[in-house]
Amino acid sequence: MIIPSKTQLINIVQTLENEGKKVMVKKGVFDIIHPGHISAINQYSTVSDFVIILVQSDELTRKRKTNQFSTTKSTSYRWN
Repeated sequence: MIIPSKTQLINIVQTLENEGKKVMVKKGVFDIIHPGHISAINQYSTVSDFVIILVQSDELTRKRKTNQFSTTKSTSYRWN
């Protein structure tokens, strides 16, 4: 699911927490997803009911990183 606004994200997290759910939020670049990302996400899922991944925009990534990776190719991974 794509959550387009910060307000919607906050509302979703608050609703889940009010239902007694444990929510883990991870923010990152993910310009090239690698086995370390997958491993971390799998670990988060063992200690929480929901894992929310916040993906930094390409524009912000370009501003912050000097060594650019391709952001045009995508690779599928099976997560479980």
